[in-house]
Amino acid sequence: MKRIIYSTFLTIMIFFVGFVVSKLDTIKYSNLMNRFNMSDDALILKSNSHQDIQNTITSVHDAKLKNYKLIFLEDKHESMGYVYSDHSIKDLPIVSGDSFNKKVFNSQIVFAIQGTSSKLEDYKPQSQNYIKHNGNYISVIGKMNFPSADILNRQTLISLSPRQNNADVLLKNVAIAVDGGIVNSKKGYHKLKKILKVSDTQKYRRHNISAFDKHQLVMFRVVLVFIVVLIGGIEYLALTPIKHDLKNAKLTGDLKNNYRNGLLLKYYLYSVIPYGISYFLINFRFMIVRHYIVNTVMVFSILMMIVMGLVRLNFSEDS
Repeated sequence: MKRIIYSTFLTIMIFFVGFVVSKLDTIKYSNLMNRFNMSDDALILKSNSHQDIQNTITSVHDAKLKNYKLIFLEDKHESMGYVYSDHSIKDLPIVSGDSFNKKVFNSQIVFAIQGTSSKLEDYKPQSQNYIKHNGNYISVIGKMNFPSADILNRQTLISLSPRQNNADVLLKNVAIAVDGGIVNSKKGYHKLKKILKVSDTQKYRRHNISAFDKHQLVMFRVVLVFIVVLIGGIEYLALTPIKHDLKNAKLTGDLKNNYRNGLLLKYYLYSVIPYGISYFLINFRFMIVRHYIVNTVMVFSILMMIVMGLVRLNFSEDS
């Protein structure tokens, strides 16, 4: 019974590790996702040109530029954007369906990804969702969502291609977000600015994290350390009755070693199972970006459990 209580309590503690990491990720990445996961090098470009984005995309394609992602954000529709890239986009938080792959950016068909809070009504006549935009029905291939990233969750992103016909949006009416290696390529970036007829450039800065969020970050980090210490304490206490049983067995030689190994094996079994259950529940229940934190905590705790068991049952003076 004690072992079941120990395993249950350990499962809860490890589950809370996932909860805390998910909270840390939500605070850290919601601001980043609100700018579509653009890097620190990303820029916002403004143009006064009356050139439409379709001709612009054709020119960018013909220039054979490399390693770029462009998002054209409309001034009059703050929750509408147009995306073009020379590579697949895999860094959007897609919760169902697919993201934009490279083929999409060379297709005659227009595709869209919608935030789960988008106010743009979608239709589902059969198995495929569609949105109506400028009199055309556009296939929705994916849904995106990230906790607290309200800007992203309201957004609808539409794919662009040199083989399409999106001539109704002018460069002067959009803010152009650009990211990728092209930002640090003097020759490539110069070509891009010339094509876009850029009149102003500024950093695509993240929104500042509020004082409340900063306090939460500190609090959850402290809680995470506390949970790890608590897990260590639980594993230590779980060995006390096992060590007591070994001492009272009054065995010697091989009998004592075999009995000790059996107790140690049971201790490891009742400890490892909670890690497996918790890991499954964490991945099922929480959206986590930095899985390496959860994995590091779990590996550290398991190693701590193994070393603690070996030391307390094999090298204690009164064992």
